[in-house]
Formats: sequence, structure tokens, C-alpha cells
Amino acid sequence: MTHLQTHSQPETHPQPTKNLVEARQGETTGHMRWVLGISLSLAIVALGVIYLWFLHGQHA
Repeated sequence: MTHLQTHSQPETHPQPTKNLVEARQGETTGHMRWVLGISLSLAIVALGVIYLWFLHGQHA
């Protein structure tokens, strides 16, 4: 059989098993909550400043 031919039966490989800690994709340190909270706060402040700037500009 050459390297271009395929086997008539697929080879069976045992599936790797992982426990819950090994399979977890993210971290549980809580740093992302701080980043998201600060980003949300800054976005609210920035939109408030922009709103007040446009509101003030209309009265001039």
C-alpha cells in the first residue's frame, strides 16, 4: 500500500479525557470583571460628556 492509499477501516484512537479543571478554557481570577467595569464606567462618562457638550452647544 502506498502513502496515497487509505486504509479500509479507520484507526481507532482512544479519546483523551480531561477533568473539569483541565478542560476549562478561561481563568477564574476575576480580573476581567474589573476591566469590563472600568471600561463601562469610562464609556458612560465619555457619552455623558459628549451629550453635555452638544447640549451646551445648542444654547449658544
